[in-house]
Amino acid sequence: MWGFMRLRPPLSEHTEAEAELLRRHAQGARCAVELGVAEGTSARELRQVIDGHGTLYLVDPHRSRLGLSFAGRIARRLVRRIKRGRVVWLRRFSHEAVQGWQEPIDFLFIDADHSYEGVSRDWREWAPHVAPGGHVALHDAQLVEGWTTPETGPVRLVAELRDAPGWEQRDAADTMVVLRRWPG
Repeated sequence: MWGFMRLRPPLSEHTEAEAELLRRHAQGARCAVELGVAEGTSARELRQVIDGHGTLYLVDPHRSRLGLSFAGRIARRLVRRIKRGRVVWLRRFSHEAVQGWQEPIDFLFIDADHSYEGVSRDWREWAPHVAPGGHVALHDAQLVEGWTTPETGPVRLVAELRDAPGWEQRDAADTMVVLRRWPG
């Protein structure tokens, strides 16, 4: 509520090093997708660097018990300040939003359900839509003492993907890992 009333800035769930990683790998993306928007700080980073005619799809149900999501309103206000590309809000869970998806994705940021089952499902359902040469960033996917463990969903998934055919680990910072789909 404090962020909604502008008594505090939007909460960032990523470090500055992770923000730089997002900006670097989403640079010029014609189609970028973020799964799990929270208060929109990473969405703001992505919108700043996508292609000027590109589209940023933001997938998050932003649901609350009372029907009013303060986080969703904060995110919309924050992302609206950036005037680059187009933004499409999908107020659905990621497994609902992917149904019927047809557009090739240049940059995908997976930061929704961090359970192993949830992040694995997001990978299985969304990664096939990433274009050759495209990137996937996963948050909380690298071991950091006191924060993540080998059993943390994204950490466990990335460990399994190390030898996945057609993919390579491209970059990392703090807890974030970026994979790249091999071109062609």
